[in-house]
Amino acid sequence: MAEKLNFTSQSLLELEFTKNVRGYDPLQVDMALDKVIADLRHYEKFKADAIPYIQELERSIYDLKEKNKELEVEIAKMNNRLSNIKDNPGVSKENIELLKRIDVLEKALYKQGIDPSKI
Repeated sequence: MAEKLNFTSQSLLELEFTKNVRGYDPLQVDMALDKVIADLRHYEKFKADAIPYIQELERSIYDLKEKNKELEVEIAKMNNRLSNIKDNPGVSKENIELLKRIDVLEKALYKQGIDPSKI
């Protein structure tokens, strides 16, 4: 809603018209109704534009939740692999740190679109 609306809910409540012999001044009422109609048209356009955008955001949220679930599974697998390595008495703490560093570097390569297993 980049455009400024003519009325707020409070300004509509406070709207007053001058009275004449037959009631309210028709010209003032017509002008106010024209502004209300313009506000409603602007709101309807905003709503029509917002619905596809909201649906797109909902799809993105769903996709990200699915990706998050996949990554949680992958993390669990990696933690399991690392815990198996830690249990081996022949593995030093230094080796575990090196494996963690290799994992971080592999992830960085994947992010750049490079498959580390093909290097």
